[in-house]
Amino acid sequence: MLSLKAFAKVNFGLSVLEKRKDGFHDIESIFQKIDFYDEIFIEKTDKKITFDTDTPPYGDENICHHVIKKFFKDLELNGGVKVYLKKNIWQGSGLGGASSDAAVLLKGLNQIFDYPLKQDALFDIALSLSSDAPFFLYGNTAIVRGRGEKISPINLNIPIYLVLVYPGFKIETAYAYNLLDEEKNREKRDLGIIIESLKGGNIDEFATSLYNDFDRVVIKKYPELTKIKERLSNHGCIGICLSGSGSVVYGIIKERDDKNRWKKIIGLEDVRIVECLM
Repeated sequence: MLSLKAFAKVNFGLSVLEKRKDGFHDIESIFQKIDFYDEIFIEKTDKKITFDTDTPPYGDENICHHVIKKFFKDLELNGGVKVYLKKNIWQGSGLGGASSDAAVLLKGLNQIFDYPLKQDALFDIALSLSSDAPFFLYGNTAIVRGRGEKISPINLNIPIYLVLVYPGFKIETAYAYNLLDEEKNREKRDLGIIIESLKGGNIDEFATSLYNDFDRVVIKKYPELTKIKERLSNHGCIGICLSGSGSVVYGIIKERDDKNRWKKIIGLEDVRIVECLM
């Protein structure tokens, strides 16, 4: 049996640009993997294909089921596979859990069937499943542009610790994009300061340079997130940002801290202290 970790990501800076003819939006962001992950177990079988998970969506509605079906159909494979997904990453949190599951499962299937797909083919399948999925085929940190297909890996040179706070509700990505589309005259932000501060190891400049275009529209609809941001700021986080289209808010701290202390500060149970993967 193959056991794999599907790591979550956060966004260090996120600009949502023009809506494309294909209905997607161009983005510009730094994607960063963190040590918070789902677990995927894959076992080769003689004939039957089965997928199970401990958290909805189940069966055909789960992206992992689509990955398995597409992999077997595209390659016209005989035999079968048994896949189990253990979810830990909060759903609708902006942490890319489903996309990571899809990409890691795709790589795992390719591995146990002796690598019939090359990297380019894996990339194309991942992109067909989710705009974020291709990133999870690469390293831990990358500049991501286009609809998610333009990926430039970079090295993270400084340890970064985060307080992740899940407010207890999810935000649908399509809904968040619709809110942004209603805005006019959005200011284009620049990743340059974030990139240079990461390269230079300047954690304070990095933390204060974070931004997310979804922040404005999502905060208006979900005022609970403002309270979370205030508590993070008032108790020592040097930078605070929404991840993806939400709903997780994260704060930058300079060293790993006690999770239970932050639970008391925030007043919520779904709080984690994580480290960015280097």
